[in-house]
Amino acid sequence: MDANGRNTKEELLESIEELYGFKKELIYDPEQCALWAVRFTVNSIRYLGNIPFHGAKPMLAVEGYTAKHYDHETPVEDWDWDKCLRNQNIRIYRITDRMSGDWSDLGVRCNTQEEAKRLIQEMEHPEDYGYDFVDL
Repeated sequence: MDANGRNTKEELLESIEELYGFKKELIYDPEQCALWAVRFTVNSIRYLGNIPFHGAKPMLAVEGYTAKHYDHETPVEDWDWDKCLRNQNIRIYRITDRMSGDWSDLGVRCNTQEEAKRLIQEMEHPEDYGYDFVDL
């Protein structure tokens, strides 16, 4: 413990590894934010957990994401973005039959997901459209 009664970074890492099962090498930015609470990041997911006391069970909640890149609102790691999604066009398609999963390519290409979302929202029935990454 430090002079303020808080756990050191190494103590936090050990507690997180022991309580939640994350390897110390994967844990970033651990911080003790209250007497019995801890925040940390693993794989671009920000967690908030409690350090149990007096026999209480440890609890863990997802607080948010720190990823710089997203694929359909899902956080994507930098290495996956660089390997699979960077420099790919985005096509807009129309869903023709939801039950069978049929769709038709509109031939419209975008450079960013934001641009694709904006174009879809401008369509008459935006719920009938979607987008996907395609090779150049």
